[in-house]
Parts: sequence; C-alpha cells; structure tokens
Amino acid sequence: MRNLRILAAAGLLCAASAANAEFSSTWTAVSDYDFRGNTQSATDPAIQGSLDFAMDNGWYVGAWASNVDFGDDTNYEVDVYTGFSGGEEEGLLWDVGLVYYAYPDTSDYNYVEAYGSLGYSWFEGKLWYSPAFGGDAAEALAQELVGDDAVSAWYLEGNATIPLPANFSILLHAVISTGDYLDNAFGDAQID
Repeated sequence: MRNLRILAAAGLLCAASAANAEFSSTWTAVSDYDFRGNTQSATDPAIQGSLDFAMDNGWYVGAWASNVDFGDDTNYEVDVYTGFSGGEEEGLLWDVGLVYYAYPDTSDYNYVEAYGSLGYSWFEGKLWYSPAFGGDAAEALAQELVGDDAVSAWYLEGNATIPLPANFSILLHAVISTGDYLDNAFGDAQID
C-alpha cells in the first residue's frame, strides 16, 4: 500500500510538471550555415531543425541539427543543450547552460561549451567558453601547427534588438572570439 501511495504521488508530480511544460520546434532553410563568422556548409544551403522542451521554472532542454560540409566524411551536426533562464518579470533577463556539439559521422569534432547571458530590455550580453573547442581534430591540428594541443575558446557577444513598427526589428550583433583555438587557427582573435 505504501508503494502504491509513493507511485501515485510521483505520478501526480509528473502530471503537474507536464502541465507547466511546453514543447516547441523550429525548422529553417538557410543559404549558408555560418557559425561565428565561418561557414559550416562550404557556403552551400543547409536545412536545420530543433526540438525543445521548456518548464515554467526556467529549465529547458533541446536538440538542434543541421547538415554540414567540412570537406571530409562529416555530413551533419547534432547539438544537445540544457539550461536555466529567467527574470522576464523583473526585466533583467538571464540564461546559463551547456551545449554538446556532436558530429555522429565522426567524433573528432565533438566538444562541450558553457554559456551565460544577461539582458535588459533590448540589449543582451553573452559569454561562451569551451575548454576544447573543435574537439580532437582541433587538438591534433594545434599540436601539428604550434606544438601545443591547447584549444580553449571564448566567445563574447553583444546583441541589440531594436523594435520597429509592424512586428519588424533591427538586430545588431558584435562579437569577439579569442583563446588558444583562435590563436592556433587564425593567429589572433576574430571579430564577427
């Protein structure tokens, strides 16, 4: 009887959680999959889709996929992410989370990245960090080029969304990418 009560309570909690949750999905066709100023599809078109699950308490989890073309046997990317966001009622928006970038055709490029952002009204600042940006392939290339396999990367972005009439807006986006990965690959930080 006690186990039945525990199962009933767990079922009610799951039902209550599901009532305060939302599934969503996005689908996009783009002329070039551009990631941080660099093409991921060899300037060819890409089809991208996501599936997301979000709770009222701010927790979310999701997956996103796109075709890619790195000039090898890697054909697609699948990103899995989770995080917490909030602050909409107070006006100060915040978001923290993790993304795992996976390339199922080869694990050479897989890596993890953490992010955090703060925003207010029409402005947002966001910081991304990966201790091993680009995965094993980037480490091997760095070892070959500079004799050091350090491939950490920082990505600091500022975004401004200025509303216009008729549900249009202007998006301003400025970024600086830095870290060992950028030094090894490009010789210096990049501005996007």
